[in-house]
Amino acid sequence: MNTDIRQTADIDECPDSAILVFGPFALHRSRQLLLKDDREVRIGSRAFGLLVDLVESAGQLRTRAQLEARVWPCSIVEETSLRVHMSALRRALGDGQDGARYIENIPGCGYSFIGTVTRRPDRRATGEPRPAPMDSQLAGRADALRALQEGCARAR
Repeated sequence: MNTDIRQTADIDECPDSAILVFGPFALHRSRQLLLKDDREVRIGSRAFGLLVDLVESAGQLRTRAQLEARVWPCSIVEETSLRVHMSALRRALGDGQDGARYIENIPGCGYSFIGTVTRRPDRRATGEPRPAPMDSQLAGRADALRALQEGCARAR
C-alpha cells in the first residue's frame, strides 16, 4: 500500500528501511541508494543527504540552515557549497528536463521538494522473499530450457 508522506505524522512513521518513491526514482535510505527505473543513479554523499532531507519533508520549505545542519553537521559551510551540491542533485534527477520538476528554489528562503512521494516497505529489510525474476523469452519453454541444461552438462 502506498502512502503519501507529505503529512508530518506519516514522516515520523516512515522507517529508514522504507523506500521513498517519486517519479521513476526509488530512494533507499537505509542502503544509501538512488535508483531510476531500477538502475543506480550515482550521486555524492552530500547530494544524497540533501535529497533525503528534501524528500522526507516533501511539500515543506527547508531553509539553508536546516539543510546544512542535516548534511554538514557541526561544520562551517561555504555559502556556495549548498548551491553546488543542489545543482548536482538537480542534474542527477533531470529536474527541469522533459517536464520533470522535483525541487523548487524559493529565493532568499530555501528549497522545497515538490514531487509526489509515496513509500513502500523494503523487502530486503523486512525479510520478505523477493519474487523470482522471470525471463519473458523463456516463459513457457520448460522443455527447451531442460534440453539446453542437459546439453551444457554433457558438453562441459
